[in-house]
Amino acid sequence: MEKDGILKKNKEVKMAIFRLEIKSKKGNIAMAHYQYVNRDGRYKNKEDLEYKKEFNMPKEFENGKDFIKTGIENEQKDGIIAYSFTVTLPKEFSQKENEKLIENFCKKEFSDHVYMIAIHNPNGLNPHAHVLVNERKLDNIERPKEQFFKRYRPKNPEKGGAKKAERINSKFFYKQIRKSWEESLNEKLEEKGYTKVRSENKYFLKLEDVTSREENKELSQDELKKIAKEELKAERGFRNRKEINKELFEIKKSELKDRLVSNHLRSKELSSEIRTINNKLKSLEEMAVNIYTKGNLQKNYSNKIKGIRKEIYQNKGNKNELEKLENRLQKVKDSKEEFLKKYRTDENVLKLKEELKSKYETEKNKKLAEQRACHAEIKSIIKKSSLKEMRGVMKELKSQKGLSALIKTGEQELKKNEIKNKKVRGKISKAGKEISEKIGKLKGLIRPKKDNKDVSFNINLRKIKEEERNEEMER
Repeated sequence: MEKDGILKKNKEVKMAIFRLEIKSKKGNIAMAHYQYVNRDGRYKNKEDLEYKKEFNMPKEFENGKDFIKTGIENEQKDGIIAYSFTVTLPKEFSQKENEKLIENFCKKEFSDHVYMIAIHNPNGLNPHAHVLVNERKLDNIERPKEQFFKRYRPKNPEKGGAKKAERINSKFFYKQIRKSWEESLNEKLEEKGYTKVRSENKYFLKLEDVTSREENKELSQDELKKIAKEELKAERGFRNRKEINKELFEIKKSELKDRLVSNHLRSKELSSEIRTINNKLKSLEEMAVNIYTKGNLQKNYSNKIKGIRKEIYQNKGNKNELEKLENRLQKVKDSKEEFLKKYRTDENVLKLKEELKSKYETEKNKKLAEQRACHAEIKSIIKKSSLKEMRGVMKELKSQKGLSALIKTGEQELKKNEIKNKKVRGKISKAGKEISEKIGKLKGLIRPKKDNKDVSFNINLRKIKEEERNEEMER
C-alpha cells in the first residue's frame, strides 16, 4: 500500500534513477565535448558507445562536426554553441527501448532545433544519453551555413541568422525540461510496472517544496528534513543501496573526467594561441610596415623568402642548386632590410606598431588569464572530489594518449589530498582518544569503583563527615 508518497518498508520496488543535467558549451570546449560524446578524435578507442544519431541537420552542413565547427567560427564572442543534456536511462530497459525513449523525448522538446543524441553504457551497467541541442530555431529559410550563426534580423530574417529560442534561455527552462523528462520516463516506467520517479528529489527535496506540499505549514526544520528523507526513501524504493551507489559513482566519475579533459584541452589550445601571439609581437615592425605600404613588404619580400626556403628544402641533395638558392635568399633578405630602413623612423609606422603591440598584449593577457582559470578549475575539481572518485578517474585517464600533463597534475594534487586526509584522520583519532579519557575520568568521579584506587576517595569522605559531626557536638 502507498500513502502520501511513502512506501511501506516491506514492499519491494523496482526503481529507475532520475537524472537530467544541463551545461552550456562555448567555443572550442563545444568541439571537445562533441568528440567526447560521439567517441571521436582522441576518444575513438572507447567501446561504450551504443547509439548516435543527428536530427534536423540543415542540408548546408555535412554533419554534426561541421555544424559545431561552423558555429565556433561564426557565433558571436562567448556565444553558446550547444546545450549539453545528460540523462540517465533505465538499465532495466533494453537498448532499443532506451533509444526510442530518448528519441521521443527530444522530438517532443526540440522538433524545431538541430540536436544530436549519443548513448553510452560503460560496462553495461550505466546507460545514459548525451544530447547536444543548438538554441537557434529552424525556420525553413535557406542560408549559407556561416550565416546560420549570425545575428537575427527581425525585419529581414533571410539576411540574418536563425533566431535563438527564448524558451531555452529562460530561467524556468531547467525546471520545465526536468519535469518533461519526468513525465516521459514515468509513462514508460508505469507501463512496465516500475515505480515512478520525481524530478524534485534530485537535490534531496528542497525544504520549501516540502513545506508547500504539507497541510501543516508550521513544521520545524527537523520535521521537514525527516519528511524529505522519508519521501526520498520511498522514491528510491528499497533497491540495493550498494547498487545505487555504484551507478551514481560511475556517473560522477564520468562527469569529473569530462570536466578535467575539457579544461586540459582548452589549456593546450590556449598555449598554441599564446605562442602565435608571441611570434606576432616579435615581428611588430614588419607588420606595421606591411600595413602602411598596403602589403608591399609581404608581396615583394616575405613571400619570396618563403618560396626560396621551400625550394631549398626540395633540393637538399643538390649542392650546386643549394648554393644558388642560398645566394638568392641572402639578396632578398638584404633587399628586405633596406626596404624596412626607409620606414623604421616614420611616425605613422611607429604609431601602427604601438597600436598592434597594445592589441596583441591585451589579447595575450586575456588568454593567459583564461589558461590560469583552466588550471585552477582542474585543481579545484580534484580537491573537491573524494579520493575514491579521483583514483578511478586517474586510472581511466592513464589509458588515454596525449594527457600526460593532466595526469601529472592530477597525481600531484591527489598526493597532497592523501597527505591532508591522513593528517585530518590523525587529528580526529587523537581528539577522540582525549575525549574518551576525559569521559572515563568523569565516570570515575561520579561512580567511584570499589577497588584500591578509590580507597583514598572513600576515606576522605569519612573524614569530612566526622569533622561535621564534631562541629555540631561542640555547638
